[in-house]
Amino acid sequence: MSIQKKMGKACLFSSHDSEANTQMILRTLKQTCAESATRTKTATNKMQSLNALNEGVAVI
Repeated sequence: MSIQKKMGKACLFSSHDSEANTQMILRTLKQTCAESATRTKTATNKMQSLNALNEGVAVI
């Protein structure tokens, strides 16, 4: 096998590897964003609850 063919196969492997890595990174980013959104929603709900409690205390 010539060096060019060997290099071509190495490049194809590298390209395939890169695509797999890109997909893994995208999945990780999507998961991280989803987790962040959940944490934000939870924090917002807690803040709203605290605000409601503060308003209740102010009324009393």
